[in-house]
Amino acid sequence: MRGRIKKGIALVLSAVLSVATCVTTIPGLSATVYAAGTGKNIRLGAAALSDNANTSSAATVHYGSSSDTWRVIGYGGNGVASSSGTLTLIASGNMEHGAFDSSAPFSNNYSGSNLQSMIGTLAGRLSTEEAAAVVTRTLEGGSGNLGTTGTPPYNDNKISGSDVSDAVMWPLSVAEANDMYVDLREADPANPTWASSYWWLRSPGVTVGSAACVFGAGGVHDSGLTVHVDGYGVRPAFNLKLQSIIFTSAATGGKSSGNPGADALREVADYSGSEWKLTLLDDGSANAAGNGHADFSATRTDLGTVTAGNAITVSYENARQVQMSMFQRYL
Repeated sequence: MRGRIKKGIALVLSAVLSVATCVTTIPGLSATVYAAGTGKNIRLGAAALSDNANTSSAATVHYGSSSDTWRVIGYGGNGVASSSGTLTLIASGNMEHGAFDSSAPFSNNYSGSNLQSMIGTLAGRLSTEEAAAVVTRTLEGGSGNLGTTGTPPYNDNKISGSDVSDAVMWPLSVAEANDMYVDLREADPANPTWASSYWWLRSPGVTVGSAACVFGAGGVHDSGLTVHVDGYGVRPAFNLKLQSIIFTSAATGGKSSGNPGADALREVADYSGSEWKLTLLDDGSANAAGNGHADFSATRTDLGTVTAGNAITVSYENARQVQMSMFQRYL
């Protein structure tokens, strides 16, 4: 069964599909909705996050725990550590504090370090759905200490020691920190002289007992600080798949609707801010209790760039419940 749902006379923004296991499966439908333009508090896809990426005005994204915020430092292959299909987020400030390496004999090897452990714990705060939208990466090992010209030579984008594969979150390297806009490098602009405003990088320092860091005022210190000193900051970064982001909406008041029926439509408000939350594409998996919808799929059936007011057609299969949420800006 295939049908078409049309609603609205102007800039209807989106169709939100949700699934409940207790409702009869709907084999297939398509929905036509209409795209809102820029300057609105809900926008299609991730393009809003590209505005001012890796500048002092970079977007702030609420992701993971409700208290966790991130700045956009790379988008679509530009900026820091991003590819054509990803964006790069870094914690707005230090999320944890501790030593780079807390166990003797101390070294600047990132693999197995206390810093790696702390970042792994922070990555574990993501939900299954949030983690599924992350692009993991391999942190390439084999760098010597700063100033080393022998074997292995120093490399400002590698770690000391062995590779770390499938990293969900990671600290920046010296090379990546230097690519980051200097104002964004300040973890706590109000207190730049405090040691707690410093943050570790993954790159080795000038000796085996030192690792690179960023000072509180944003300077990149490639010579490094002593790895077992406690109290310096942990500021992880990670990559998100652009295709996993269905909508961006204002962090406060971005999505709203009334009760089902004629009063459900709400005007899409203007928005000039830069704080966003994300609506992610579901990965289709089932949870541990067996609740899920592995047979559900949704794809756009039309192609190309969509301008404000033009139609977007979404085809979906095997939805157990379809919840259509329409947003309209009246003429």
